[in-house]
Amino acid sequence: MRKEYQGYERDQFPATQKVPLDVKKIFLQDSPGIQTRSPQVKSLASDLRKGLTHPWDLARAFAQWVPKNIKPQIGSYTSVVTALETHRGDCEEMAGIFVALCRAVNIPARLVWIPNHTWAEFFLHDQDGKGHWIPAHTACYSWFGWNGAHELVLQKGDRIKVPERNMLFRLLEDWTQWAGRQPKVRYVAELKPLPATDGGDPGPGARRKDAKGEWVVTQDHTLDKYMRR
Repeated sequence: MRKEYQGYERDQFPATQKVPLDVKKIFLQDSPGIQTRSPQVKSLASDLRKGLTHPWDLARAFAQWVPKNIKPQIGSYTSVVTALETHRGDCEEMAGIFVALCRAVNIPARLVWIPNHTWAEFFLHDQDGKGHWIPAHTACYSWFGWNGAHELVLQKGDRIKVPERNMLFRLLEDWTQWAGRQPKVRYVAELKPLPATDGGDPGPGARRKDAKGEWVVTQDHTLDKYMRR
C-alpha cells in the first residue's frame, strides 16, 4: 500500500510546529473564494478551538463541524463565506471551509481535486521534523488522517498562478488563449487503471472526458457502478 494511503495517528505529531517559509507563503493565505481572514471564519475558528491546543485536535474538530453544519448542495462554486452564511455547499465549499479554518489557526491546508470530487489536506511535522500532508474528507466520506480514494489527482493546491494571466486561480481548469475569433476547443482525455500484475484485475474507476469536458465513468468494470457519477 502506497504511503499516501496509509493512516496517520495524532501521537506521530508534536503539539507545536514551525511552519516552513515556502509552505507558509502559499498555504496560510487567502485563495480565490477561500476567505481565510474573513470575520466569519475567524469567529468560527475561535469558537471551535476552545479547550483545544494540539493542531491535530483542531483539524479534527474543524473536519467534524463541516458535515454537521453544511448541507450538501450540488452546484457552481460560491465561496467559503457564502457557504457559512447559507449553511449549504458542494464538496468544494465544504473542503474550502475546512481549509480556511485551518489556515486561520496557523495550520497550512490546501484543496485536492479528483474527477467530480474535492477533499482537503493539512500540513504537520512528525516527531522527526518531517512534514506530511494529511488527508481530511468533509463530504461524502468521513475519512480523517487516511485516504480511501484511489483516483486520479488532478490538482493539489488552490493558489495557482498562470504565466499568461496576472491572477490567481483556485482550480486550473482546461482553457486556451486565443487571438481573433474564438476557436472551438475540445479536450480529449482517458484514464485507465493499471493492474498490479500481468493479467490481474485493474479495478474500477476508468474514466474519459465526454463532449462537454466532464469526466464520466466508462462502466466497463463490474464495480464501476459504485464510483461517483
